[in-house]
Amino acid sequence: CRRLYRAVLILLSRAYIDSMLCHSVCSAQLPLLFVLFVAFSSLGQAQSKVYFYHHFQPERKYELVQKSISSNGLSYKGDPSFVSMMEASGVDLYQEAVDTTLVAMEVVTGEMESDMAFPLEIYLVRSEGSAQGMQWPEGVRVFGSTTLLGMPRLDSLSDTGNGEEYEEALLTTMQSLFGQLKFPKRELTLGDTFTDVMPLDIPVAGFTMQLITKSHYTLVDLTEKLATFDLVQSFTLDSDVPEFKASASGLGTGELIYDISNEFITTQASNMEMKMALEFEAFSIHLNQAMQFVQNVNITR
Repeated sequence: CRRLYRAVLILLSRAYIDSMLCHSVCSAQLPLLFVLFVAFSSLGQAQSKVYFYHHFQPERKYELVQKSISSNGLSYKGDPSFVSMMEASGVDLYQEAVDTTLVAMEVVTGEMESDMAFPLEIYLVRSEGSAQGMQWPEGVRVFGSTTLLGMPRLDSLSDTGNGEEYEEALLTTMQSLFGQLKFPKRELTLGDTFTDVMPLDIPVAGFTMQLITKSHYTLVDLTEKLATFDLVQSFTLDSDVPEFKASASGLGTGELIYDISNEFITTQASNMEMKMALEFEAFSIHLNQAMQFVQNVNITR
């Protein structure tokens, strides 16, 4: 695109010079030529960079639909006594499963208040497939506030019927997830890259491990309305649990689309593969996972 704009500008400039030298050129054409020159110059500048800053804005409705398909292979290995015990218990040493998840939710923001904050409400519309087992009942509403400079701060939720302790834990979990989704503001041009690191706590056998996801983004396309990024991900496991040895590795590729006017990521898509192993003294557990993930957001005023 930049080469095209440069060529157009050169042609227009030459035309303008020729028109000044040639007395036969109608003077009425000069204002039009100048307008075209400015238009093409402005268009080239508008598409040369983007201010990437993912955040909510006031008086918007964000309709989010998230779909994922996960193929999982789980295997147990161990000494003969462990294998005999598993077989006697009727547990298959190798198990396969395909999980399909669909989650739809709405986020509605209110008017800007005097302190530059604005209210926010999250509503889980529906969950289908394996998402029905998630610890977030359909119909629950979560309330909070946010600003143009940060992600939401959640403070309460509607009655889930599961007790105060459950609801406090759910609120804390959701707040943690929002905190991990914050992207620093960046000015980017085509070809620019940046890396985001997201740790995820995984409780296993009374201990907590961290699955660390590194996402490497490259700006590959830029229009007046959208910025498109290529995505390359890597996964590793951070664990210092003395009772067992844990390891994980994986790679993923995908795409991210950023809505420039709404300053929000409206499409995320990725394909990833990961292997994880937990090695105890007498046995080990191995997980192979392949996942396809797509998330789309529709934004209205």
